[in-house]
Amino acid sequence: MKIGIIAAMQVEVRKLLDNMDIQSVKNHYGRDVHIANFNGLELFIGVCGIGKANAASFTQLLIDKYDPDLIINTGIAGSLQAGLGTLSLVIADELYQHDIPSRILASTYPGEGVSVFETDEELRDVLVKSVPEDVNLRVGPVASGDNFINSQKLKEEIVDKTAALACDMESAAIAQIAFGAEKRCLIIRSISDEADDNADEIYDNFEEAAANLSVEVLLQFLKNL
Repeated sequence: MKIGIIAAMQVEVRKLLDNMDIQSVKNHYGRDVHIANFNGLELFIGVCGIGKANAASFTQLLIDKYDPDLIINTGIAGSLQAGLGTLSLVIADELYQHDIPSRILASTYPGEGVSVFETDEELRDVLVKSVPEDVNLRVGPVASGDNFINSQKLKEEIVDKTAALACDMESAAIAQIAFGAEKRCLIIRSISDEADDNADEIYDNFEEAAANLSVEVLLQFLKNL
């Protein structure tokens, strides 16, 4: 199986690369793709940059250049729900874009009437079984938008729109491009902050630990395939 693995920031993929036997590195338009073999899988790993445009363009690049069977987004996110504190884990089943009206998204690419993008159910079940028992895990919707959410008011507005468990700035764009190309997709996000008025301070304390937790689960998933 060929798998494309995308993270928005280097910290979100550093531990993964440290565990890989990198065969080669290809640079495309200023962004590196690390090609590795792991457990009989062919992996294409890269950092897309922050935000939906970066995420979408890099996802399309991986599809066009390497034709992966599966695309995985690993990284960190802000919690939108009580009981989902720092270093909890969210596995997305649905992806929403909270900063564009769903009626507009549903009227354009990649499919008429489609504004919510789903992850692959079969592989999601394998991913869930790869999470350690002592990790607080939730499976549910994740919302993305081009804004770091650090306001209780904005947090509540996103929940009202989407009922999402967590928010980030990339995963819905990745899922949208994967859907358009008929590629299977998975999203793993570890909680770095609670997307409220204290988010900036909390994020700085938990960024690396949250990123590493997501990678640890991803590595176990790759071993379980």
